[in-house]
Amino acid sequence: MVKTVVLKRTVDADVYTIPQAAKKLKISPNKVRALIGLGKLNCLQLGQLSIPKFEVDRFMHDNLSIDLRPAIDEWIEENRNRKSVTV
Repeated sequence: MVKTVVLKRTVDADVYTIPQAAKKLKISPNKVRALIGLGKLNCLQLGQLSIPKFEVDRFMHDNLSIDLRPAIDEWIEENRNRKSVTV
């Protein structure tokens, strides 16, 4: 008798959507959009905005101990009525 072993693997994408990046960074999608709008987080326009994994890692590394909340809150307030982020 031959036993078959099935290995389940998750496919690891090289890019995040805005909601996925928000989950990774533990912030709201609006704050991810603000970081993109502020130029703190780079993204790709591939039909929808996509953020490369290495860019999320770079952002976290480069912004350790920096409080970006005031800049994010100001950007959100200034862009409250916009529907999308301009890249």
